[in-house]
Amino acid sequence: MQLVGQFYTQFNSNLATLNMALDAAQESVWEWNLQTGEAKFSPQYYTLLGYLPDEFPANQQEWQSHMHPDDRAVVLQQIQRDIEQQREIHVVEFRMRTKDGRYRWMQGRGKCVECGADGHPIRMLGVNLDINDHKQMELQVSYLAYHDKLTGLANRSLFLDRLSQSLSQAKRSNTQVAVLFADLDGFKLVNDKHGHEIGDEVLKIAAQRFLACLRETDTVSRFGGDEFAIFLGGLTSQRQASIVAAKIIDAFSIPMSPPGGAICEVGVSIGISMFPENGTSLDSLLMASDQAMYDSKRHGKNSYTLFSNPEGGEVKEWITFTDTHLIGISKIDEEHRGLVNILNQLSNSWRNGDSHDEIISIFNQLLAETTKHFTTEELLMRKYEYPEHEQHELEHARLLDEAVRLRNRLSDGGELLALQTIKDWLFNHIAYEDKRMAEHLKANGVH
Repeated sequence: MQLVGQFYTQFNSNLATLNMALDAAQESVWEWNLQTGEAKFSPQYYTLLGYLPDEFPANQQEWQSHMHPDDRAVVLQQIQRDIEQQREIHVVEFRMRTKDGRYRWMQGRGKCVECGADGHPIRMLGVNLDINDHKQMELQVSYLAYHDKLTGLANRSLFLDRLSQSLSQAKRSNTQVAVLFADLDGFKLVNDKHGHEIGDEVLKIAAQRFLACLRETDTVSRFGGDEFAIFLGGLTSQRQASIVAAKIIDAFSIPMSPPGGAICEVGVSIGISMFPENGTSLDSLLMASDQAMYDSKRHGKNSYTLFSNPEGGEVKEWITFTDTHLIGISKIDEEHRGLVNILNQLSNSWRNGDSHDEIISIFNQLLAETTKHFTTEELLMRKYEYPEHEQHELEHARLLDEAVRLRNRLSDGGELLALQTIKDWLFNHIAYEDKRMAEHLKANGVH
């Protein structure tokens, strides 16, 4: 009996230690009978969600009913797939409703601990980890990556992503998209007279005035300083864009009263370009609306101007390879020019309405030629012992990974964003990494 007493004393001590560890780690233990649906949860599970044990019946159906509706189907499918594929460990993330009606993020980790005679799992054991704080931080970081910190508006990256999708949709539905470029009139005077803190408050008010004039489906972005870009999708006429521009100008005619008692008069000059009339690429549309905005400035400010190109067509060729892009190494310059030609083929294929398979075929050609080009550079860097060759090669790998990711987005309305992104990284790579590398190669007699 003494041994039994010692055993139970040690058992209770170990159990208490385990519970303290689970409390500290914000984890709870669960057990699930796959045949009966019965589930068991450790006390930490109920504490975390705010329930008493008798308020949360221990079965799979009750567990599902407390899961966020948006997560339920995905989680159940993943669990079923893990069971069918007999994965040793399965990991799922989901939100659970607490007693006060809010949702908390949790991560479930489990494994099969018992199988039936047929080899199929019949009992699982695992832990649930409270990851709510981590998820909230993750969401905040993601939000900051795509939004302007001061105004909360979409940043340039998010704007271009959404605009790319809107243009693809417009192309399929034979509708129009308006791109508006807006610059605040009198903002410099506000900064000079009242200081940057008041200037920041004015930018926040300006952001809200833009939003108040738009539909939920439209997007406004702060491009930097006092410049803003807007797109309006699903239009049937240019007049619809003009009405919105006039509405914005009218909204800015009311003086602003930022905190601190200052009265600030800030107007807005707007330029408008239309897809597909004034351009079919992100670059051409933004350039056209920017040019039209400066026309508004020249014509007295506080007005809007529709882009007009006397020569017709887009504001300029989408992408050209000029002498400024040459690095002075003939083989590399030749390959750079070839990549630009493929990019233009890709752009033309999209504009001409070619099939998805044809576009993918050209994109695959671009990937193949890019890989070949990177190999050319890497052989030269190693042969002539370029000091930064490892960093340069890592950048090559990153760019190829990005290109593959963009190719996978082509079927999701991301054609123009893919084109724009590849153009940007190609020319940035030439301007910074390749030109620096070329100086080393030329110093070693390579031309």
